[in-house]
Amino acid sequence: MVGLTIVVGLTMVVLGGEPNYSAQGACKFGFYEYFKKYYSDLAGPENAVKYKTLIYLAGSASAEVIADIALCPFEVVKVHVQTQPGFARGLSDGLPKFVKSEGALGLYKGLVPLWGRQIPCMAGNDYVDADFSSPSVAFLSFFCLKDQWRAVIPPPADQL
Repeated sequence: MVGLTIVVGLTMVVLGGEPNYSAQGACKFGFYEYFKKYYSDLAGPENAVKYKTLIYLAGSASAEVIADIALCPFEVVKVHVQTQPGFARGLSDGLPKFVKSEGALGLYKGLVPLWGRQIPCMAGNDYVDADFSSPSVAFLSFFCLKDQWRAVIPPPADQL
């Protein structure tokens, strides 16, 4: 199954599909688990339990930083394709065209604003998901509380 996912993802990149959120998701969830363990190990067993909230938030924020670095080039090309008619048909022809006109560093122009909207939202959501997904919390309470939290810190809007 993993091999099939990689092949489909690479095919989408070559053919101009939209692997942008796949790249972000792969980094986000993989590094979130890595950083939770890393920060827990740094804190030690007692402090890992005592400071679980901070560890989850730091792990999520750290993972989101990396995930957004993976996402940013795809997003900038997507925005150009959507807002400049005739720029390109998709990622496969838009990426080289963008790099030629703006340079490779131009792919990361929007990184800081992306961090500004993604890190707070995703850190809050990941914490709520981790904290309220324990078996001791009733199924209905989980969804009610989680949705109330997401009303306070909603996911960022990419489309209007």
